[in-house]
Order: sequence, then structure tokens, then C-alpha cells
Amino acid sequence: MNRVEQPEPPQTLPFGIKDTTAVACECGHEVFIQGNMFRRVSRILTGTTKDALVPITVPVCASCKSPLQDLLPEELKKPKFTL
Repeated sequence: MNRVEQPEPPQTLPFGIKDTTAVACECGHEVFIQGNMFRRVSRILTGTTKDALVPITVPVCASCKSPLQDLLPEELKKPKFTL
């Protein structure tokens, strides 16, 4: 008789939703959709005959369509200007 594996019960986190705060876009909206950014890599670096495209999945504001800066790699973040 084959043994059926039981799924592991979900782990309980040491905090609840009341212990969290909302993440908002710079425009103030809190709903995000999945988007993709693409970076080109030179064929010299890839060792192929053509340049390659590397997809980067990022959360995008459903309202203003801007990527969520907090989750972008540092190299892709918009510089913050201060006076």
C-alpha cells in the first residue's frame, strides 16, 4: 500500500495583520500589480551571438503605473533629491 504524503500545516507567524502597516506608492495608492522591466546584456558578457534580455519582475502601482521603489534593486531606483 502506498503512503500518501500529508501536506504540512501552515506555519503560524508571530504577528498578525494588526501588527503591520500598509505599503503605499508615492502617489498614495496601496494596490499593486505585477510588471516586468527588461535589462539588456551585451553579447560580449553572455558569450552568445546576440545581446540578451533579462526580465526583472517588479510590483507596479495599479493607479499611476510606477514601480514600487522600495523593492527595486539599488541600481534601478530613482535618485532622491533633497535640498
